[in-house]
Amino acid sequence: MAHNKFLPRVLAAAAAMMLLAGCSSKADPGFSPANPVNITIWTYYNGEQLEAFNALVDEFNSTVGKEQGITVESSSHGSVTDLENNVLASAEGKVGAEAMPNIFSAYADTAYALDEMGQIADLSDYLSEEDRAAFIEDYLSEGDFSGSGSIKIFPVAKSAELLFLNETDWEPFAATTGATYDDLATIEGLVSVAERYYEWTDAQTPDIPNDGRAFFGRDAMANYMLIGAKQLGCTIFDAQDGSMTLTGHLKELRNRLIICAVVFVVGVVVSLAYADRLIDLLTAMGRDYYQFVSIAPQEKLMQYFRVSILAGVVVTVPVAFYNIYAFAKPGLKKSESTFFKLVMLLGLILFCVGVLFAYKLMMPFMLRFLSTGIEGAEYIQTTTSIESYVNLCLTMFIIFGCVFEMPLITIILSKMGIINPQILKQVRGVAIVVIFFIAAVVTPPDIVSQCMVAFPMVLLYFVSIFLSGIFYKPRDTDEDEDDEEEEESED
Repeated sequence: MAHNKFLPRVLAAAAAMMLLAGCSSKADPGFSPANPVNITIWTYYNGEQLEAFNALVDEFNSTVGKEQGITVESSSHGSVTDLENNVLASAEGKVGAEAMPNIFSAYADTAYALDEMGQIADLSDYLSEEDRAAFIEDYLSEGDFSGSGSIKIFPVAKSAELLFLNETDWEPFAATTGATYDDLATIEGLVSVAERYYEWTDAQTPDIPNDGRAFFGRDAMANYMLIGAKQLGCTIFDAQDGSMTLTGHLKELRNRLIICAVVFVVGVVVSLAYADRLIDLLTAMGRDYYQFVSIAPQEKLMQYFRVSILAGVVVTVPVAFYNIYAFAKPGLKKSESTFFKLVMLLGLILFCVGVLFAYKLMMPFMLRFLSTGIEGAEYIQTTTSIESYVNLCLTMFIIFGCVFEMPLITIILSKMGIINPQILKQVRGVAIVVIFFIAAVVTPPDIVSQCMVAFPMVLLYFVSIFLSGIFYKPRDTDEDEDDEEEEESED
């Protein structure tokens, strides 16, 4: 229990609050050795923790309590959940529930629920400024539900995360791997040591693969996220009057999502007014070779909605990319910010070029071949449903848009140090075969259309080799440059 010297003061304050009703002065609390008062405490302690707490209670009863007429009765109520259920049952006056204790252990959410019932006392009047200074302010403010300076939770059981090491196991591991206690000073160092420890223990039994042991057991991941964010100066959320309130970063994210949603909705609504023209643009490629029909009653209307939604997505994507960049920019280094902008801009341009290539070159040729390139059976009319035609167009647009992203993917992987121009040059023969295979799968069964798809992909592959040579940097070199950039910014 933290701050044991404050236990007598808290217990005395609790006794005073029990008997102050009708009294005009806190100086005369109404209890004394001749007129004693009993205080009940419920905990969830067990084992050694319970023994230590009971020893504190016995010490208090035999000293300060005896002098002031205060007797403390402590009892354990099992687990935290059991204790919470028992306290709430007492507060709600359920049949069979015990009388409400004067003091009990609880998390903030339970205390808040009881405060809403009027069952929690305010300790702020019973602590001097000197008393308050002995505690971490955030611990005391956790019990200030209304923001008025009240203290309705007294932090007697707060603690930090502790890491215990088995010295017998640590010494041979440290001697073999060079790990030191200084490596455990940061979470990054701890994770690195944990990885080395797993590999070291796995190597102890070479005949049994993947049987390494974990270096440490952590608490809930949510705790690390919340505390880590706060240490970095960003509070993910706050609690006020029992409700979660968003902090600045999440408010900004919410506002940017709302902007993107509004742009999308407006884009869809405006596109509906021009749905006829959008359909005309799609059907212009195949109007000379096909007769378009609407088979199902709702088919024509649904295609209007589909192209309108697609147009809304097209309008929203640049806005979404900009908002993603604007949201992430404060956390990016200068080099990362520049690279981030390059990736988004180049990604949009390459995708649009791929779609334009499919619309202007690939699709007209493909549609002409599919309708007139096969001889015989002239009595078969080339009629297609508008739904099938739109599906084909959208599928080919997405395929070619993604294919033209090859240089961008190469830039990203090269920047990360995963691939380099030497690797791309070594496997270019295999890559060309794979490209022609993919082209054969996604195109009609003729050599001309296959080559029309494959040749641009091969060209993009060689462009990717060139770009990889520009952007590739070994990881160590990249990290050194980032460190130099941070030092320059600090200067």
